[in-house]
Amino acid sequence: ENMVAWDYAVRGRWHVLRLSKEDNTEAQRLLREGLALYPNSVSILTFLSYSLTTGVIFGWSKDPPVWLTEARELAERAANLDENDAWVQCVLGLGQFTAKQPDKAIGHYRKAIAMNPSFALGHGYLALQLAFIAGRTDEAIKEAETAIRLSPRDPELYHFFYANGMSDFVAGRYGEAVTWAEKAENER
Repeated sequence: ENMVAWDYAVRGRWHVLRLSKEDNTEAQRLLREGLALYPNSVSILTFLSYSLTTGVIFGWSKDPPVWLTEARELAERAANLDENDAWVQCVLGLGQFTAKQPDKAIGHYRKAIAMNPSFALGHGYLALQLAFIAGRTDEAIKEAETAIRLSPRDPELYHFFYANGMSDFVAGRYGEAVTWAEKAENER
């Protein structure tokens, strides 16, 4: 992709990771502006999908079904252009996570990790998905620990902590769950 398209994508993602409604709005503005200029930019499509999903997860959307539908459509467009991109697989997984399709989400996260074993966010989102499934909590903790080890200063570190906390909660380890939840909240 050209560097101007990449610049739109990176600036948009930076705003998404600031975790505020205002920054997410700015991310979408930048990414939509970039998409108008570069409609086949996999990075812009991917990060706009990511921004929309993040907006729904954090409650910033006034119309979550519309945002999630658009996010899934953007992720699918990106996959049609380059299905061998770890970020594309990650946003496809997020789309399946929000659609309550855990097995499909897990498949996409595993593909992302296979493409890039050092992709901390892929391990982190896999951990989150596994954390919600009884009997898979130890696997979730292993994935979250991998994400933390790979990227100990990650802007999304709170997700990895949250996955550990949710895993401990589902497994009935409530004291550990509280500790991880506090770490997640302090990180965010």
